[in-house]
Amino acid sequence: MDKKTSLPLIYAWLFWGLTLQGVVSATPLCPDIKTTQCECLRPLRGCHDPYLGPPLSSHKFSLKGDLPISFEAEQSQLTEAGLSILEGKVNIQQGEQQLEAARATYQSTSRILTLEKGFQYKSGGLGVIGDQATADLSENTLILKTLQYFLDPLYASGMAEELKVDENNILTLKHATYTTCWPQSNTWEFKTGHLTLNPKTGFGVAKNSVLKIKNIPVLYVPRFKFPIDDRRHTGFLPPAFGYSSKRGKEIILPFYWNIASNLDATLTPRFLSDRGLQLQTEFRYLTQTTEGELNVEWLPHDKLQEDTSNRNLVKLMQNTKWSPHTQLRINATRTSDKDYFEDLGDNLSLASLSHLEQSATFLYQSDPVNSLFHIQGFQTLDRDIADQNRPFEQLPRLLTTTYHPFRNGLTLSSKTELVYFRRDTTSPITDQAVRASIQPNLSWLIQNEFGRLVPSLSYLFTYYDLDQPVSPGGPKTLDRGIPTFSMDGRLFLERQHSFFSTPFIQTLEPRVFYLYVPERSQDDIPIFDSSATTLNFLQLFRTVRFSGLDRIGDDHHVTVALSSRMLNQATGQQAFQIQLGQAFFLRDRKVTLDEGVPKETAHTSPLIGELTVNLKNRFTIMATSQWDYEKDNFLRHALGVNYQGPHNHIANLYYQFRDPNQNQLDGSVAFPIGSAWRAFGRYYYDLKSGHALEYFYGVEYASCCWAIRVLNRKQIERQDKTRLEGVAYDTALWVQLELKGFTGVGKKVGQLLESSITGYRDTLGGHRLVGF
Repeated sequence: MDKKTSLPLIYAWLFWGLTLQGVVSATPLCPDIKTTQCECLRPLRGCHDPYLGPPLSSHKFSLKGDLPISFEAEQSQLTEAGLSILEGKVNIQQGEQQLEAARATYQSTSRILTLEKGFQYKSGGLGVIGDQATADLSENTLILKTLQYFLDPLYASGMAEELKVDENNILTLKHATYTTCWPQSNTWEFKTGHLTLNPKTGFGVAKNSVLKIKNIPVLYVPRFKFPIDDRRHTGFLPPAFGYSSKRGKEIILPFYWNIASNLDATLTPRFLSDRGLQLQTEFRYLTQTTEGELNVEWLPHDKLQEDTSNRNLVKLMQNTKWSPHTQLRINATRTSDKDYFEDLGDNLSLASLSHLEQSATFLYQSDPVNSLFHIQGFQTLDRDIADQNRPFEQLPRLLTTTYHPFRNGLTLSSKTELVYFRRDTTSPITDQAVRASIQPNLSWLIQNEFGRLVPSLSYLFTYYDLDQPVSPGGPKTLDRGIPTFSMDGRLFLERQHSFFSTPFIQTLEPRVFYLYVPERSQDDIPIFDSSATTLNFLQLFRTVRFSGLDRIGDDHHVTVALSSRMLNQATGQQAFQIQLGQAFFLRDRKVTLDEGVPKETAHTSPLIGELTVNLKNRFTIMATSQWDYEKDNFLRHALGVNYQGPHNHIANLYYQFRDPNQNQLDGSVAFPIGSAWRAFGRYYYDLKSGHALEYFYGVEYASCCWAIRVLNRKQIERQDKTRLEGVAYDTALWVQLELKGFTGVGKKVGQLLESSITGYRDTLGGHRLVGF
C-alpha cells in the first residue's frame, strides 16, 4: 500500500537526513573552509545537475563507536593529559562519512571530539559547513554551531544557529531555515525558531515558524506537528483552489486519516460558492488477498437545483486474488441524478454518460480451462430513455473456454456460455430471458519460415428461453445452429534495403482470408447484446459481422490484403508500415440487426488503407482511410500527426471523419518559451456543428525552486452538444503554485494535461506528497 504524508513540510526530514544518511563522494572538498556559500559544495549548473555526486544511500551516521575513526592532519600533538591536537587539513573519517576542519582536538579520557575554526561534513548528496562541532562519543551526542547545509536530491539548503543530536538520535535545531532556491536568492524561505525531530515517533515539532516569499512573511504558524519519514500520519493535505462558471469559486481542503497500516481514508470538504458544501471521501483498504477503494461524494441542498434533495455519488473498485488461478473484480458506480458529472465533475467524457455500470466478475484461469462468472447491471441516468434503448443486465453470465493443442498444429477449443438477461423498463412488464450456447472449434496451424496457413471449422449452437416472445403468439423457446469455416493464409518475405544510408529490413506480407457462414433465420430472436462492429483493417479477418451472439451474420467472402514494413536493421524499431485490404463478397448478406433493414448487396467492402510512419523518433504519422468503390466516395478518414522535438516541443493534430455523424478536429501543443516558461493548449472542434467541444490554454513557469501553472478551460455542456446555436460552456480557471521540495497549493492539472496532450509529461509533481 503506498503512502500519503499530511502537511508535507519536507525540510523537516532533510534536517533528519543531515545526520542520518550519506555515502562518500569523490568530489573534492572546499579548498577554503571559510567559503561563505561553499559554491564548491554546490556547483549549480542547472536544475538537474548534481550538487554533491552520488545520491544518498541507506548508510547511517553513527556516534556509538561501532565503526573505527581515522584521523589525518599536517601537524599533530599529543599532551600528557591525553589531549590530541590536530592542525592543518584535518581529515576525520568514520565508515563512509568524512569531516574536514582547520583544527581539531580529541580528549581520549572523555572521548570528546571538537572541530574548531570551521568544519565541513560531506557524505554523498549531503554537505554541511559550520563554525564549530562537538561530539561526545561517550554520551553519543553531537552539537553543531552556526552551520549551513546542502542536500543534493532535492537541491535544498539552509542554515541553523545550532543543531544537537542526543543519545536517542533526537534532533533539536534552533533558528533554522530551509529552501530549495539558491542560497543567495530570496524567492522563498521557511524559518523556524525551534525544531525537534524524533525518529522513533516519526514526528517533528516546529515552533514559531514563518514562510517568507521575497523576504515578505506570508504565513506564520506558532506550533505544529508533522511527519518526518514515509510513515503515514493523520493530518491536513495542501489545499486547492479553482473557479468554474457552473460551480463558482472552489476551495478544497483534504484531510488524511491514517486508520491502520492497511486502511486509510481521505475526507475532502469542497466548498462551491454557487452550489454549497460538498464532502468527498476516499476509503482504501488492503489485505493479503484484496485491494480496494470506495469513493463517496455528498452534496446536500444544491443551491442551483430546484429539487433540494441530496446529490451523491458512490463508486467501488475492488480486486481480490485468492490464488494464482482465482480472482474477483468489482467495479460499481451509482449517482443520484443524470447531471451529476456535468455539474460537479471536470471530465467531458463522464458528463456524456447515459448509463453507469455495476459489475462483479469471478475469474478462474488454469490451462486448459478458463471460467468466468459475471454479474452486470446498469443505472440508467436519464429516466426518459425509451425501454428499447436501455441495456440488458446480465444476472449472471457464466463463460467457460477450453484449449487443447495436439501434435502437428491441431488445436481443439470450445466456448460455453449461459446468461440470464434482464432489463429494467418503465412498464410493469420486465424483459428477461435465458440464453445458452456452445461453440467447439477445430483449427490446424501449418507454418514454416516463409508463411503459414490456418484452416478453422466451428459450430455455434444457441438456445433461448424467452419470457416474452418477439411477436405475439410466437415461440418462447428457440434454438439455432450455425457452422463457420475459415482459412487464413500469409506469406512473410523480406529483403535488405538502405534508405538515406541507414540499413533497413523491408518486409512484404501478402494475406488471403476466406470465410463461409451460411444464412440462418434469426428474426424471432431478440437482441440482448449484439451490435454492429466498426469496420477497420482487422475486421476484414474476423469471422463475425456483429458483436454478441444474438445475430450471427451470414457471410461468404474472400479478403485480399498486402502489408509492408521497414525495420531498422540495427535497432529493430519499425520506421514505416502500410496495409491495404479489401473483401470481395460472393453473395448478398441477408441477416441484419433489425427487421426491415435492407440486406447488404455490395460486391466489395470499402478499400481500407492504414499507414504508420516514425521519423527519427520525432514525427509519428498515423493515417487510415476507407474508400467505397460502389458509392465512389470516402466513408471514413483518420489522420494523426505527433511531433516530439527537443527541449519539450510537442505538437499533435488529429482529424477524424466518420460518415456525416462524426467530423472532428483535435489539436494540442506544448512548447517552451525561453528557459523557464512553457505554454500549452488544446482545441477539440466538432466540424459538423461548428462548435468547439473543449479547449484550454495556459502557461507555466518553473525555476529550480518554485513553479506556477495557470490554465483556462472551457468545455461544452452535455445538453447543448447537438444544438447549432446558443451553445453554453462551462468555464474553469485553475492555478497551481509549487514551492519545490516543500509544498504547494492550487488545483493539480498535470493529469488533465497528460491525458489531453499526447507526449506531455508533468514536471511540477503533485504538491510533494509521499504517495499512498
